[in-house]
Amino acid sequence: MLSVFESFNIREEASYHLLTGNCASNKEMDNNQIKKQLQDTIVREIATANVNELVNRLTENCFELCFTNPSSSMGSKDKKCIEQCMQKYMKSWNILSQSYVKRIQEAKAAGDI
Repeated sequence: MLSVFESFNIREEASYHLLTGNCASNKEMDNNQIKKQLQDTIVREIATANVNELVNRLTENCFELCFTNPSSSMGSKDKKCIEQCMQKYMKSWNILSQSYVKRIQEAKAAGDI
């Protein structure tokens, strides 16, 4: 996965080559390639943000649900609650992700993206 810094470097390098003419007749890094690289980077960054959001929500919601009276250790009831809560969130996440991917693929096939 590319970091924001790495994706910035890709854009900078592409811009440099386009401006200075260092590409073989400027066709190696044409606008379509730059656009594709940026789109790929954005998709990866969105996926990372979505995973972070899932973990944050899962942690927050399952903690609030399962630890109404926090103590110094987790009992078997707490562990069972956490396990069930995580399974519920992961199942929901997978259903939503599959639906999202399907919509994106349909939009690409229709030429909307």
